[in-house]
Amino acid sequence: MPQPPTTIVDELGIALSNLTDAATGAFTPTLRLGVTGLSRAGKTIFITALVHNLLTGG
Repeated sequence: MPQPPTTIVDELGIALSNLTDAATGAFTPTLRLGVTGLSRAGKTIFITALVHNLLTGG
C-alpha cells in the first residue's frame, strides 16, 4: 500500500523530533565495550555479569 505524501507539517514535526533527539543525546552518557577472546572463553557471561552489576549497583 503506498504511503501518502508528507506535508510541510509532517516534515517540520520530523525535523523537530530529530533536533530534540540530538539535543538530549548530547547529554546522555554512552558506554561502548569491546571484549575479545578465544571462543568459549566466557565473553558472554562476562558481559552479562558486568551489565547486571552496573544496573543493580552491585
